[in-house]
Amino acid sequence: MARVGVIVAIYHDHAFAVEVVDGKVVGGLPRFEASIGDLVEVAVASDVDEEVHLHAYDLTVTVPAGGRGVLRVEATIPGVFEAELHGSGLRVFELQVS
Repeated sequence: MARVGVIVAIYHDHAFAVEVVDGKVVGGLPRFEASIGDLVEVAVASDVDEEVHLHAYDLTVTVPAGGRGVLRVEATIPGVFEAELHGSGLRVFELQVS
């Protein structure tokens, strides 16, 4: 009997990562840059359960303690936008789109 599988490829122009430990962004607050029309993926890891919210794009992703959440966005709005943790209000990165 033949086995049928599905391969799913997620294409992105930019992939970034950020980690939060003890209430701080490891390495400081990063600013990620993209051009209008780019597909951007940002992986956020945390040592506590959190939600990350990217302003202007109004995207939210859950990050489990010890795990990661991944925001995927098509960069269609120019400007600089903050992403923050909902629980603590900590800014975790900025996305600059031009």
